[in-house]
Amino acid sequence: MIMKNLLYILLSVITLVLAGCSTTDNIKEADTTVVVENADEKETELSTYESEEVETGEPTENETKEGETNQTETTASTEEQPNQTEEPASTQEETVKEEPTEAPTEVPTEAPTEAPTEAPTEAPTEAPTEEPTTETPTEPPVQEPEFVAYNPYNVAQMANDKVKAAGKILLPENLDRLLAEGAITQEEYNEYYPYDGCGYYSVFIETNLLIAQDIVGTPLRSEEAIAKHIAGMLVLETGPYVYVECNGVYNHNGTDFYEFRCYR
Repeated sequence: MIMKNLLYILLSVITLVLAGCSTTDNIKEADTTVVVENADEKETELSTYESEEVETGEPTENETKEGETNQTETTASTEEQPNQTEEPASTQEETVKEEPTEAPTEVPTEAPTEAPTEAPTEAPTEAPTEEPTTETPTEPPVQEPEFVAYNPYNVAQMANDKVKAAGKILLPENLDRLLAEGAITQEEYNEYYPYDGCGYYSVFIETNLLIAQDIVGTPLRSEEAIAKHIAGMLVLETGPYVYVECNGVYNHNGTDFYEFRCYR
Protein backbone atom coordinates (compact mmCIF):
# COMPACT_ATOMS: atom_id res chain seq x y z
CA MET A 1 0.00 0.00 0.00
CA ILE A 2 2.83 2.40 0.84
CA MET A 3 4.37 1.78 -2.58
CA LYS A 4 1.12 2.52 -4.33
CA ASN A 5 0.78 5.74 -2.40
CA LEU A 6 4.30 6.68 -3.33
CA LEU A 7 3.65 5.95 -6.99
CA TYR A 8 0.45 7.96 -6.84
CA ILE A 9 2.37 10.85 -5.26
CA LEU A 10 5.07 10.58 -7.94
CA LEU A 11 2.52 10.66 -10.74
CA SER A 12 0.81 13.63 -9.11
CA VAL A 13 4.12 15.49 -8.84
CA ILE A 14 5.00 14.72 -12.47
CA THR A 15 1.60 15.98 -13.54
CA LEU A 16 2.07 19.15 -11.52
CA VAL A 17 5.54 19.65 -12.98
CA LEU A 18 4.30 19.32 -16.51
CA ALA A 19 1.39 21.59 -15.77
CA GLY A 20 3.74 24.14 -14.24
CA CYS A 21 5.77 24.53 -17.44
CA SER A 22 3.46 27.31 -18.52
CA THR A 23 4.03 29.28 -15.31
CA THR A 24 6.80 31.78 -14.64
CA ASP A 25 10.49 30.80 -14.22
CA ASN A 26 10.41 31.14 -10.44
CA ILE A 27 7.52 28.67 -10.07
CA LYS A 28 9.28 26.10 -12.34
CA GLU A 29 12.46 26.19 -10.23
CA ALA A 30 10.43 25.73 -7.06
CA ASP A 31 8.63 22.68 -8.55
CA THR A 32 11.92 21.09 -9.57
CA THR A 33 13.34 21.47 -6.08
CA VAL A 34 10.24 19.87 -4.58
CA VAL A 35 10.46 16.91 -6.98
CA VAL A 36 14.12 16.27 -6.14
CA GLU A 37 13.43 16.47 -2.43
CA ASN A 38 10.51 14.06 -2.80
CA ALA A 39 12.71 11.66 -4.72
CA ASP A 40 15.33 11.69 -1.95
CA GLU A 41 12.65 11.06 0.65
CA LYS A 42 11.24 8.20 -1.40
CA GLU A 43 14.67 6.56 -1.68
CA THR A 44 15.09 6.89 2.08
CA GLU A 45 11.68 5.34 2.69
CA LEU A 46 12.46 2.51 0.27
CA SER A 47 15.75 1.75 1.99
CA THR A 48 14.06 1.78 5.37
CA TYR A 49 11.33 -0.47 4.06
CA GLU A 50 13.83 -2.95 2.62
CA SER A 51 15.80 -3.04 5.84
CA GLU A 52 12.65 -3.82 7.75
CA GLU A 53 11.90 -6.67 5.40
CA VAL A 54 15.38 -8.06 5.89
CA GLU A 55 15.08 -7.91 9.64
CA THR A 56 11.69 -9.64 9.69
CA GLY A 57 12.99 -12.65 7.78
CA GLU A 58 12.96 -13.95 4.26
CA PRO A 59 9.96 -12.92 2.31
CA THR A 60 7.73 -15.37 0.58
CA GLU A 61 8.08 -16.03 -3.09
CA ASN A 62 5.21 -13.81 -4.00
CA GLU A 63 6.40 -11.12 -1.73
CA THR A 64 9.85 -11.45 -3.16
CA LYS A 65 8.48 -11.07 -6.68
CA GLU A 66 6.36 -8.15 -5.61
CA GLY A 67 9.35 -6.64 -3.86
CA GLU A 68 11.50 -7.04 -6.92
CA THR A 69 8.80 -5.70 -9.11
CA ASN A 70 8.24 -2.71 -6.84
CA GLN A 71 11.97 -2.21 -6.53
CA THR A 72 12.35 -2.35 -10.26
CA GLU A 73 9.51 0.13 -10.70
CA THR A 74 10.96 2.29 -7.95
CA THR A 75 14.37 2.18 -9.56
CA ALA A 76 12.86 2.99 -12.95
CA SER A 77 10.87 5.78 -11.49
CA THR A 78 13.90 7.17 -9.69
CA GLU A 79 15.91 6.93 -12.90
CA GLU A 80 13.19 8.64 -14.79
CA GLN A 81 12.81 11.19 -12.02
CA PRO A 82 15.98 13.13 -12.76
CA ASN A 83 15.15 13.10 -16.45
CA GLN A 84 11.70 14.39 -15.71
CA THR A 85 13.07 16.99 -13.42
CA GLU A 86 15.48 18.09 -16.12
CA GLU A 87 12.73 18.39 -18.72
CA PRO A 88 11.11 21.43 -17.16
CA ALA A 89 14.44 23.27 -17.29
CA SER A 90 15.02 22.38 -20.93
CA THR A 91 11.39 23.12 -21.67
CA GLN A 92 11.83 26.42 -19.93
CA GLU A 93 14.89 27.22 -22.02
CA GLU A 94 13.04 26.24 -25.18
CA THR A 95 10.07 28.38 -24.23
CA VAL A 96 12.44 31.21 -23.47
CA LYS A 97 14.13 30.69 -26.83
CA GLU A 98 10.91 30.13 -28.72
CA GLU A 99 9.20 33.10 -27.22
CA PRO A 100 9.14 35.61 -29.98
CA THR A 101 11.22 38.57 -29.17
CA GLU A 102 8.75 41.28 -29.42
CA ALA A 103 10.14 44.30 -31.03
CA PRO A 104 10.10 47.22 -28.73
CA THR A 105 6.98 49.05 -29.41
CA GLU A 106 7.95 52.39 -30.65
CA VAL A 107 5.89 55.12 -29.25
CA PRO A 108 4.84 57.11 -32.23
CA THR A 109 6.41 60.45 -31.83
CA GLU A 110 3.98 62.93 -33.14
CA ALA A 111 5.54 65.65 -35.11
CA PRO A 112 5.01 68.94 -33.36
CA THR A 113 2.00 70.38 -34.95
CA GLU A 114 2.78 73.87 -35.94
CA ALA A 115 0.14 76.30 -35.02
CA PRO A 116 -1.45 77.52 -38.21
CA THR A 117 -0.12 80.91 -38.96
CA GLU A 118 -3.13 83.05 -39.32
CA ALA A 119 -2.91 85.78 -41.86
CA PRO A 120 -3.18 89.16 -40.21
CA THR A 121 -6.75 90.16 -40.50
CA GLU A 122 -7.05 93.73 -41.53
CA ALA A 123 -9.54 95.76 -39.63
CA PRO A 124 -12.50 96.39 -41.87
CA THR A 125 -12.28 99.89 -43.17
CA GLU A 126 -15.59 101.55 -42.88
CA ALA A 127 -16.89 102.90 -46.10
CA PRO A 128 -17.23 106.66 -45.96
CA THR A 129 -20.77 107.47 -45.18
CA GLU A 130 -22.10 109.80 -47.74
CA GLU A 131 -24.15 112.56 -46.32
CA PRO A 132 -27.57 112.61 -47.84
CA THR A 133 -27.67 115.41 -50.32
CA THR A 134 -30.86 117.30 -50.02
CA GLU A 135 -31.82 118.04 -53.53
CA THR A 136 -33.48 121.38 -53.84
CA PRO A 137 -36.57 121.04 -55.92
CA THR A 138 -35.81 122.40 -59.30
CA GLU A 139 -38.31 125.04 -60.11
CA PRO A 140 -39.72 124.82 -63.56
CA PRO A 141 -38.21 127.44 -65.79
CA VAL A 142 -40.24 130.56 -65.82
CA GLN A 143 -41.66 130.91 -69.24
CA GLU A 144 -41.24 134.39 -70.45
CA PRO A 145 -44.43 135.89 -71.77
CA GLU A 146 -44.56 135.84 -75.49
CA PHE A 147 -46.21 139.23 -75.59
CA VAL A 148 -45.82 142.36 -73.46
CA ALA A 149 -48.25 145.11 -74.28
CA TYR A 150 -47.82 148.81 -73.66
CA ASN A 151 -49.99 151.92 -73.98
CA PRO A 152 -49.16 153.87 -77.17
CA TYR A 153 -51.06 156.97 -76.05
CA ASN A 154 -48.89 157.26 -72.97
CA VAL A 155 -45.88 157.00 -75.25
CA ALA A 156 -47.19 159.84 -77.44
CA GLN A 157 -47.85 162.06 -74.41
CA MET A 158 -44.39 161.37 -73.00
CA ALA A 159 -42.80 162.22 -76.36
CA ASN A 160 -44.68 165.56 -76.51
CA ASP A 161 -43.48 166.42 -73.00
CA LYS A 162 -39.90 165.70 -74.02
CA VAL A 163 -39.95 167.89 -77.14
CA LYS A 164 -41.66 170.69 -75.22
CA ALA A 165 -38.94 170.44 -72.61
CA ALA A 166 -36.44 170.74 -75.47
CA GLY A 167 -37.96 174.16 -76.51
CA LYS A 168 -40.43 173.14 -79.10
CA ILE A 169 -44.06 174.38 -79.24
CA LEU A 170 -46.89 171.89 -79.57
CA LEU A 171 -49.31 172.60 -82.42
CA PRO A 172 -52.56 172.32 -80.33
CA GLU A 173 -51.14 174.69 -77.70
CA ASN A 174 -50.18 177.20 -80.41
CA LEU A 175 -53.79 177.24 -81.80
CA ASP A 176 -55.17 177.75 -78.30
CA ARG A 177 -52.87 180.78 -77.86
CA LEU A 178 -53.93 182.24 -81.27
CA LEU A 179 -57.63 181.85 -80.46
CA ALA A 180 -57.12 183.46 -77.08
CA GLU A 181 -55.30 186.45 -78.60
CA GLY A 182 -58.04 186.85 -81.29
CA ALA A 183 -55.61 186.16 -84.04
CA ILE A 184 -57.99 183.56 -85.45
CA THR A 185 -61.65 183.07 -85.23
CA GLN A 186 -63.47 180.15 -83.72
CA GLU A 187 -64.31 178.84 -87.14
CA GLU A 188 -60.64 178.91 -88.16
CA TYR A 189 -59.72 177.26 -84.89
CA ASN A 190 -62.16 174.46 -85.46
CA GLU A 191 -60.94 174.00 -89.03
CA TYR A 192 -57.21 173.81 -88.26
CA TYR A 193 -57.25 172.19 -84.86
CA PRO A 194 -55.02 170.30 -83.81
CA TYR A 195 -52.47 170.10 -86.68
CA ASP A 196 -52.78 173.60 -88.16
CA GLY A 197 -52.31 172.16 -91.63
CA CYS A 198 -48.79 170.70 -90.90
CA GLY A 199 -47.40 167.55 -92.52
CA TYR A 200 -46.10 164.45 -90.65
CA TYR A 201 -43.98 161.32 -90.89
CA SER A 202 -44.81 158.04 -89.28
CA VAL A 203 -42.71 155.99 -86.83
CA PHE A 204 -43.73 152.30 -86.60
CA ILE A 205 -42.95 150.47 -83.35
CA GLU A 206 -43.96 146.86 -82.64
CA THR A 207 -46.91 146.48 -80.35
CA ASN A 208 -44.97 143.82 -78.37
CA LEU A 209 -42.35 145.31 -76.07
CA LEU A 210 -40.36 142.06 -76.24
CA ILE A 211 -39.50 142.69 -79.85
CA ALA A 212 -39.90 146.48 -80.05
CA GLN A 213 -36.96 148.15 -81.81
CA ASP A 214 -36.09 151.14 -83.94
CA ILE A 215 -35.39 151.13 -87.66
CA VAL A 216 -31.76 150.16 -87.24
CA GLY A 217 -32.52 147.30 -84.80
CA THR A 218 -31.94 149.06 -81.47
CA PRO A 219 -34.27 147.40 -78.94
CA LEU A 220 -36.90 149.55 -77.27
CA ARG A 221 -38.11 147.59 -74.23
CA SER A 222 -40.15 150.25 -72.41
CA GLU A 223 -42.54 153.10 -73.03
CA GLU A 224 -39.87 155.55 -71.86
CA ALA A 225 -37.43 154.24 -74.43
CA ILE A 226 -39.95 154.52 -77.23
CA ALA A 227 -40.94 158.06 -76.23
CA LYS A 228 -37.30 159.17 -76.07
CA HIS A 229 -36.65 157.69 -79.48
CA ILE A 230 -39.56 159.62 -81.08
CA ALA A 231 -38.84 162.88 -79.26
CA GLY A 232 -35.21 162.71 -80.31
CA MET A 233 -36.18 162.85 -83.99
CA LEU A 234 -38.62 165.77 -83.56
CA VAL A 235 -36.14 167.89 -81.67
CA LEU A 236 -33.95 167.84 -84.78
CA GLU A 237 -36.67 169.64 -86.82
CA THR A 238 -35.96 173.25 -87.81
CA GLY A 239 -39.49 174.59 -87.18
CA PRO A 240 -40.63 175.40 -83.66
CA TYR A 241 -44.02 173.68 -83.93
CA VAL A 242 -44.27 169.88 -83.51
CA TYR A 243 -46.67 167.31 -82.30
CA VAL A 244 -46.80 163.48 -81.72
CA GLU A 245 -49.94 161.39 -82.05
CA CYS A 246 -50.77 157.60 -82.13
CA ASN A 247 -52.76 156.71 -85.20
CA GLY A 248 -53.60 153.09 -84.39
CA VAL A 249 -52.19 149.69 -85.44
CA TYR A 250 -50.60 148.82 -88.73
CA ASN A 251 -49.88 145.24 -89.78
CA HIS A 252 -46.91 144.39 -91.91
CA ASN A 253 -46.00 140.79 -92.87
CA GLY A 254 -48.04 139.39 -89.97
CA THR A 255 -46.51 141.72 -87.33
CA ASP A 256 -48.50 144.48 -85.65
CA PHE A 257 -47.01 147.94 -85.29
CA TYR A 258 -48.19 151.12 -83.62
CA GLU A 259 -48.07 154.06 -85.94
CA PHE A 260 -46.78 157.22 -84.29
CA ARG A 261 -47.29 160.29 -86.49
CA CYS A 262 -44.84 163.05 -85.94
CA TYR A 263 -46.20 166.45 -87.07
CA ARG A 264 -43.92 169.33 -87.80
